[in-house]
Amino acid sequence: MVDDLAFTLHSVTSRAGNFPLFPFEYDALTCFKYNLQHHGDCLLDFVNTRDYEKVGDRMRSYATSKEHPVKGFQKSHHREAEIFESGFMIRRTRIFCVLALFPVLANAKTIYSGEFDYHYFKSPAAYFSGGSAAEVSRMCDTGEHASNEDLAQCSHLKFNKASTQLNKKLDAVRLMNEKGDKSLKNEGNPLISPYFEKAQSAWSTYRDNECYSETYAMGEAAEREIYFWECMADITDSRVKELGELLKN
Repeated sequence: MVDDLAFTLHSVTSRAGNFPLFPFEYDALTCFKYNLQHHGDCLLDFVNTRDYEKVGDRMRSYATSKEHPVKGFQKSHHREAEIFESGFMIRRTRIFCVLALFPVLANAKTIYSGEFDYHYFKSPAAYFSGGSAAEVSRMCDTGEHASNEDLAQCSHLKFNKASTQLNKKLDAVRLMNEKGDKSLKNEGNPLISPYFEKAQSAWSTYRDNECYSETYAMGEAAEREIYFWECMADITDSRVKELGELLKN
């Protein structure tokens, strides 16, 4: 983590170091870029063109995923925006980031590097085993005192709940298809079930790859697992709604 922070600080100061920013503005930029990596490059572009008023707005835009608020990010990214926008009010507020300053190779890899397989992630039940359901719910709802890993598991839990609903809908659709297949078979027509299963398998592959692609596009971002699980939950929720409409018909 120390290496990651130092690398991010170097990235920020090397691109924005020649511009008149106050220390707390560097702090806000560094914390944001540490979490979102190259998605923070546009902020440095705004600094380089002296478009300071655009920095806070862009920071706030990352408090959502697919137009849905991401709990925990709303506070952190809005806070980063507020700190940066405090401008010349040097004594107003400072963000606390523990930064270690020593050389880091430009091509250094971090714990957020490379591919991952979500099937091997620790389950939310195991991760939150030390807390009560009420405590976990409160932390996930508010994002207070939650680390990035905590928030990632909150989003993982959200995905698991969506998956449970999906499985219920799938069971209902499969039962409906089986009944329809009996009539179709007697009439010598193609059956529904084989094609539905192919469609569901293709959908699962699409969802996984879509969320992997969006996550890997973030680069070595500390929040990438949160965005991954939010993506998985959102697309799964959409599938649940689609199947619900199918059952109505």
